[in-house]
Amino acid sequence: MGNEDNPDLTHWKTVMEFTVEQAALLVSGIDPFEYDLLSTRNFKHPRWKKAHGVSLGLISAIRQGTLPTIICFGETWDGHPVPIKHNDRDLEISMQHTLIARGSLINWIDSENVPVVGRKPPPETIEAEPLPSVDDDVPRLTFGGHESDGLRYVQEAIEQFWSTYDPDDPSTAPTKPEVVEYLQQQGATKNLANAADRVCRPSGLQKAGLKQNRNTTR
Repeated sequence: MGNEDNPDLTHWKTVMEFTVEQAALLVSGIDPFEYDLLSTRNFKHPRWKKAHGVSLGLISAIRQGTLPTIICFGETWDGHPVPIKHNDRDLEISMQHTLIARGSLINWIDSENVPVVGRKPPPETIEAEPLPSVDDDVPRLTFGGHESDGLRYVQEAIEQFWSTYDPDDPSTAPTKPEVVEYLQQQGATKNLANAADRVCRPSGLQKAGLKQNRNTTR
């Protein structure tokens, strides 16, 4: 169960498309099933200013082309929305009808460092100290005074994939093939890439990540 400070919005987790209004409310930790933007202000919701500020930020990003839409609607004088281009200034963008994809919203949140109410911060990664390049010209990192290529690839896997992993949502785990392929692109041998993946991967996900199910869960 959630509360006003830590709302339970898990019932929105499978939704892949949001209106601008819904997105602004969700980012602000407000359930769109309980409020719309107007009512948050009328009922003096403690985060109504944040929700309205986020909605203006979303509209600005759409206008600037940094937040793509699935379909963009404009508001007409008679209240009937009509499809428009994102940069059409003749009509105001309809926050109740313009649709954005979950992935586009998340990318915008991450790129603009938008605070999301209730979102868990990424886990802290181990600080690593770079050393000068050695014979093979591959930069190496130290951990507690010890360094090796394997530890460097472990750190790269953590930063690239596991820093955004949510233990409460297994679908956020990377698959083994994509981790191995990425590390091989960074110069690791296949055996070393497999070993680094095993070190990083939680015991319940040792066989593979769950991204193969993301088509239906994310």
